[in-house]
Amino acid sequence: MVKDVYVAQVKGDASVIMTTHILEVAERMAKRIGLIAEGRLIVDGTLA
Repeated sequence: MVKDVYVAQVKGDASVIMTTHILEVAERMAKRIGLIAEGRLIVDGTLA
């Protein structure tokens, strides 16, 4: 159910911030991914 809400918001051109420790989930749901280590953003970008 939560996934459906995220997808609907993104289709409506909204930005959604989601956190997960499971990279596979992020890859399936996101257009862009950022990685944070020790409180700092170390990389962000698209999957392509």
